[in-house]
Amino acid sequence: MGLVLSGRNKEGCGSARISLPLLGGMRNDTIGNMKVSKWIPPVFYAATAYDGILGLIGLLIPVQLYAKFDVPLPGHMGYIYFLSLLMILVAVMFFNIARDAQANKNLIFYGILAKTSFCLVVFGYLLFGSIPALFVPFAFLDLIFLALFVIADRAIE
Repeated sequence: MGLVLSGRNKEGCGSARISLPLLGGMRNDTIGNMKVSKWIPPVFYAATAYDGILGLIGLLIPVQLYAKFDVPLPGHMGYIYFLSLLMILVAVMFFNIARDAQANKNLIFYGILAKTSFCLVVFGYLLFGSIPALFVPFAFLDLIFLALFVIADRAIE
């Protein structure tokens, strides 16, 4: 199931079709002779839940969350909402990887970049500046996911 875009080339003949999966394709543990290790999908399902729930919290109750941990709000709530929506987008990406890790192996690289980015910012500010304590546990969890993503990427041929 997915979104299909179709049309004609610039000469006006033929048809081009592009299929874009919305929430993952069919579940395959085996592609050709290659098998995806059984531990990989649960890791990405966990990442889906983790980032998806945090993204929803950021959309639904950011003011209460920031107040509970004495974190000052940014100058505009759009910053929080945008990052929350990005987290949900990343969760959808992880869901697609979990459903078919072999076919979506190229997406693991972007998950590695996302986790690396957050870890660099949090640990950088922790070492060389200051950062609210609210973000530190999530950076450690992301570091674990980062390591698992790198191992998964290498395990899938």
